[in-house]
Amino acid sequence: MLAAVVLGAALLLPSASVATAVEAACSTGGWFFTYQDASTSNISANRTGVSASLQVNGEGFRPCTGASTNAGPSAWVAIVPKVYVDGTQIIQIGITECINILLPGVCGGNGNPHFFWAKGGCGATGSPTPMDLGPADTLLHDYVIYLDYDNYWHFLIDGVQRAAIPYNDGSINCWVDGLRKAEWAFERHNIGDSSGDPSGVSKFYYMKYGRYGLGWFDPMFTNGWCQYPYIEDEVCTITNGHHFENYTTH
Repeated sequence: MLAAVVLGAALLLPSASVATAVEAACSTGGWFFTYQDASTSNISANRTGVSASLQVNGEGFRPCTGASTNAGPSAWVAIVPKVYVDGTQIIQIGITECINILLPGVCGGNGNPHFFWAKGGCGATGSPTPMDLGPADTLLHDYVIYLDYDNYWHFLIDGVQRAAIPYNDGSINCWVDGLRKAEWAFERHNIGDSSGDPSGVSKFYYMKYGRYGLGWFDPMFTNGWCQYPYIEDEVCTITNGHHFENYTTH
């Protein structure tokens, strides 16, 4: 059975240093990602879990200034198809600090981060809608998704279950039987959003992926290298093979 916890040693890590916010004026909207993922070409080694400890920088993790809707950074762990069809296929849990008039629960605005989870990609659900898990803080927290023997996907924060859905829930049943990968990501909804700054990065610690019935594994990423579409004001670094830090420079 996959464990439903992240390494307890992560809780001993120091807080990120306080730094001046680096959000910029809102301009180009859309979705901008920095991410790492762990996948397989063998269905018998499919990814059935993802976990990490995450701390976002409290002053640098901010929506762009002057936003009226659809702005703000988020950070999350997820299970997704190895090959996306249109980018909506996902189950995820994480933290966001966003502005969106259509999501008044999860998007509390500048200085009001919230935990959230989402699922989607199939049928009437279509694009996943973030579901509010309540007010958050920017301290270190553990995020986990795993498939258990009960045939449910379980979503946890700090070892407490916050949601659960059947393995082939109707919102994900069109992709969940295929090859899947574990993913850790920072996302911005406007180019002016900020995920941190050089003196106060946001960071995933102890990233792990799960294999059904076998437990958790270190992805052993190459230090210094990140996967992301090129964005000139985004900086990400891998250290120790399983730590992933990120910040913006505008």
